[in-house]
Amino acid sequence: MKSKRQLEREAVRRIAELQKQREWLLKHPMRVEPELRRAAICWTEIEVADIDRQIKNAIRPGIASQLRTRLKALVDAIIAQAGLPAKKGDAHGT
Repeated sequence: MKSKRQLEREAVRRIAELQKQREWLLKHPMRVEPELRRAAICWTEIEVADIDRQIKNAIRPGIASQLRTRLKALVDAIIAQAGLPAKKGDAHGT
């Protein structure tokens, strides 16, 4: 399995390739049919946006994991306190 850093490098490389293709299409309008050219330019933009989205989604699991760990610690602390005897004068004591 590839590391996160390797996947990110591949994504950046792919974005660079797509941008070069887009630039070529823009610089050589007479070498490609107009309809095909428009579709190809649109396709490169969609692919770049998709890769960007995938990169951002790859970062989220790490954030979610940190939040999950913090939430678990908080729940553990609440449960531990629930086992303590209630303070005197506490109307909500168990």
